[in-house]
Parts: sequence; structure tokens; C-alpha cells
Amino acid sequence: MAKSDFDKTVELDKKSAPGYAALALLYATSKDEKFKNPTLARKNAEKSIAMAGALAPEMYRNFAEVLWELNQNQEAVNSLHKAASLDPSNKEIQDLMKKWGIQPQQRVEQNAPTKEIPFTHLW
Repeated sequence: MAKSDFDKTVELDKKSAPGYAALALLYATSKDEKFKNPTLARKNAEKSIAMAGALAPEMYRNFAEVLWELNQNQEAVNSLHKAASLDPSNKEIQDLMKKWGIQPQQRVEQNAPTKEIPFTHLW
């Protein structure tokens, strides 16, 4: 059974971001009511992000999928945007954005603030 494999993964490696991500998806998407658990889905997804390191874009994508399954759509979109900002060329992230009808966020170039010369506003 998949759940026991995922449990064993995180038991052997308490910092396994993919293991926690897999448990999160299982708890969020399971058709079997004995495994469906929104609270554990979110908790495990949050753990996966906290331990993600270089895997952060994938963990944010996973978190977005979990949130979407839990009908927390705006938060899911925010997480997916975060994933895209960390890895703009990731095809899985881009495909999921298309599937959900989400437009990539435009990067806004900000000009450096101009340095004001003191006392010029007095006269």
C-alpha cells in the first residue's frame, strides 16, 4: 500500500520533503474516506515546504495541488505563483497553471528610488 511506503519514507528520513509531499497528496486526493484527511494533508504539505531546500518549486506546486483539492483555491493559486517564481521554466508548473486557467504573474521592474537632495523642498 502506498501510504505505508510514504510513512516508512518519513520514518526513515524525517527531513524527506518528497515523502511529506506524497503523504499530503494522498490525504488530499484519496477516494478512500479512511485516508482522506484535509488537516493531515495541509500539515504534511507545509512540512514538505519547510524541508524543501532545492526542491522548493516542486513542493510549492505540490502544496498548490493539495490546497486546490481542499477548495482553498486562492491560496492554491498563490502557492503556484510562488512555485513559478522560483522556477519559471518548470513545465509541470506551467502545465498546471494552464490547466487551472491561471495567468503567470508579470514581473514588475522597479526603478531604484531617487535620492532626494536635502532642503530642496523648502524654497
